[in-house]
Parts: sequence; structure tokens; C-alpha cells
Amino acid sequence: MWPGRINPRGFVTQDLIDEFIERSKRGDSDAFRHLVEGHQSYAFTLAFRLVCDEESARDVVQESFIRIWKHLHEYDPAVKFTTWLYRIVVNLSFDHLKMDKRRKRVMENEQELDERFALDNNGTEQGFVNRDLAERIRSVAARLPLKQRLVFVLRDLNDLSVQETAEALAMSGGSVKANLSYARQAIRKHMEQLDHVREE
Repeated sequence: MWPGRINPRGFVTQDLIDEFIERSKRGDSDAFRHLVEGHQSYAFTLAFRLVCDEESARDVVQESFIRIWKHLHEYDPAVKFTTWLYRIVVNLSFDHLKMDKRRKRVMENEQELDERFALDNNGTEQGFVNRDLAERIRSVAARLPLKQRLVFVLRDLNDLSVQETAEALAMSGGSVKANLSYARQAIRKHMEQLDHVREE
């Protein structure tokens, strides 16, 4: 439908995203649907890692795209669309976490997420090892102070750059680095404790 602007892995190119945005600004709901379809899995993964509950994550994603549709005219093309999207998802997830302090069953939910978004090496022995390690890391990350958790999820789990993480969280680069350092230290400490318990 848009020849030459979808790469072999199925991801739309930046110029096509820009086109969807401009058409959506003019009220083109079909273009906005394609914009949503191209980003909803990323938004869901981020929301799930933050709120640790599938139903709540879906609510966050739905509300995020509703907010984007309503405020698309305010979008600044100088900012990557994914950065703007992440910022909205993070803010709505934060609102949810403030309203609901209950701890979720992280391990079960993370396992369900990995099954929905299967790892590339799924089915191999190393795949199971990597999956177990990823589940343990995300479980520990869920216990971090909120700011550290947000930085860790965006920077280390979603692979955003320091600058992109800072923009998404409205923080300075120095604050991102400091919180990421604290988060990594805490996770390393908890992982070592878990390994020690397993060895006993």
C-alpha cells in the first residue's frame, strides 16, 4: 500500500510515520489507525512493565492514544513521535500507580508477556535461560522506587538513549544517569541475594 516505505522487518519508515501524523491532524481516522497499529505493541510493553497488570496496561494504552488523537495538533515534529508517545504512556502509568498501590503478581504477568511477545531464541535451552533471567530482572525492577524504575524500564528494557529517556520523563540527563546507576546497583544486589538463596 505504501511501497518502499516499509522495511523488510515490517516496521514503517519515518517518512511514512510523518505522513500518518499529518493526515491524522487533518482528521484522517484511517491514517491514525495505522499510526496506532504501528506503535501499540511498544506502548503496551512499556505500560505493562510499569503497571505489571495486563488489563491496566491495556487501559493505559487506550487512554494514551485517545489523548494523542485529541492533542495531535500540539505535536512538535522536532521530537520523535515515539518519545512523545512514551512520555504520555509513562505519565498515565504513573497516575495509575499513584491510584493503585497494591502489589501485582509480577512473575506470572511477566511470563505471560514473554509468551505473547516470544523471544527470538524461544525453544532453545539458552532461550529458557535468558527468559528466566529477564523475568527475575523485571521482577526485581518492579520493587524499585518509582523514578528509578521508570528510568530502568525506559533505558535498559526499552533501550532508549539517555537523551530520549530524559525527554520522555522530563528529567535532566544527569538525573537519568544517577537514577539508572542506583537502579542497576539495587538490581545487582537483589540478583546476587537471589543467587545466594538458590545455592543454599
